[in-house]
Amino acid sequence: MKPLRRIFKFFKWFLILSLAMMAIVIGCWLLMPDQELDPGAKQLLEVRAAIPSEQNAYFMLWGLQASPELDAHAVGRQIIDAHEKQIAVHANLVDFKPAQFLGKTPLSLKPATRRCDIDQENCLKVYQGLQPQVASDTVNYAAYLARYRSLRSYPQFSEKAMTVSAASPTLEYGPLVTLSNLVDAGIALQMQAPATRKAALDELSKEITLWRRFLQDSDTLLTQMVSTAVLHRKFRLASEIMQADPDVLRAHPDRMAAITAPIPPEHANLTRALAGEFRFAASVHQDLKRAFAQAAPSANLADRISKPFVSVGAYQPNATINRAYAQYLESAAFYANSPKQILAGHQALTEKASQLNWWNPTFIAYNPIGKFLLGGGAVDVSRYAFRLHDLVGHSRLIDLQRRIGEAGIPMDMVPAYLARAEPNLTDPYSEQPVVWHAPSRTMSFGGYGERYLKNGRVQVELGAGGR
Repeated sequence: MKPLRRIFKFFKWFLILSLAMMAIVIGCWLLMPDQELDPGAKQLLEVRAAIPSEQNAYFMLWGLQASPELDAHAVGRQIIDAHEKQIAVHANLVDFKPAQFLGKTPLSLKPATRRCDIDQENCLKVYQGLQPQVASDTVNYAAYLARYRSLRSYPQFSEKAMTVSAASPTLEYGPLVTLSNLVDAGIALQMQAPATRKAALDELSKEITLWRRFLQDSDTLLTQMVSTAVLHRKFRLASEIMQADPDVLRAHPDRMAAITAPIPPEHANLTRALAGEFRFAASVHQDLKRAFAQAAPSANLADRISKPFVSVGAYQPNATINRAYAQYLESAAFYANSPKQILAGHQALTEKASQLNWWNPTFIAYNPIGKFLLGGGAVDVSRYAFRLHDLVGHSRLIDLQRRIGEAGIPMDMVPAYLARAEPNLTDPYSEQPVVWHAPSRTMSFGGYGERYLKNGRVQVELGAGGR
């Protein structure tokens, strides 16, 4: 009997201690108030687009698909204004549909011109082989192409005009990118005739300028990555034009120099986009307590379990936002480093993010749900940083291609030319000259963005640009 009594006594005291600890933890939740928002976080959250709506291309993006008879910019403004009114009164956005503002016959864009696979095909030749379809699509979507081109006339772009929450609609980029591809196809057709080559190069230059602005001014990772993808395609098209017609370099040197101008690293970093992602996350955290409190009996299991814990203070929105702000500062500071430094240190940052002591008393005693939602530390967004720096390197390769072709440098002299390249034309990761592969006549560097690579490298074929 004594062993049984000892076991009973052990479990008795274990239960008492457990209940006591639970009472202490719940007492901490009830007694410890939410934090005041960090002044820096508060300032970042209060940032709004100080751009007059008529100068902001973001409004046109929202109205791009509106019926042809409507003013697309005005439609975009209606959508954003209606959304902001809903946000201001904490209304449920589940039923908010931008489509209701687009008119009777909004864009249904399924052109026959297929998207060229830049990893496998020469897009200049592909589009030139699709001339009937390209011509037909250009006529059928003329009104929308005019709207798309009007984006170039806006002096600025800012997504801060919309206060995005978890339930907010997402801007559809598919039609925008398809129109961009159709413009590229038109450029390819114009390059076939000497009389229209100047117009084609002017169009390509305007396209690259537009998407470089989107890249630089993106307030979200999504817009930044779409811009990165589109610019890869346009730089590739420029490269194929130089390969197909080296004389274009001497006939239109100023236009080609504008097209191939390398992207400065400061125009391709995550700082602005990470700030936007922080603002989005903060809006989610601000709404989360209300959502938990309003969770219906029919809600999912996680919400039903979380509701009583939230009601006694296990979740503190301001404390969660402050913690997210600290993580944002850490990430922004790290990803503002050079590509070489990011490559060397991103694994350590990732490991730090995974370190979370679930049994630390401070973890459990205050805002455990908020800490759980945020994880251990700064989120690893290195793949997005690498895609940006791969693009910067790609633009450098394109400019090197132009310079080599324009100067008529013989192939056997290319390695020596690359060895003397300026610092802003080197491999962004090693900060050394890019690699020359004579048999394939390609310049390349190792890429880390997972896309637009061949055997792990960003590369450009020199073609017949030299002698």
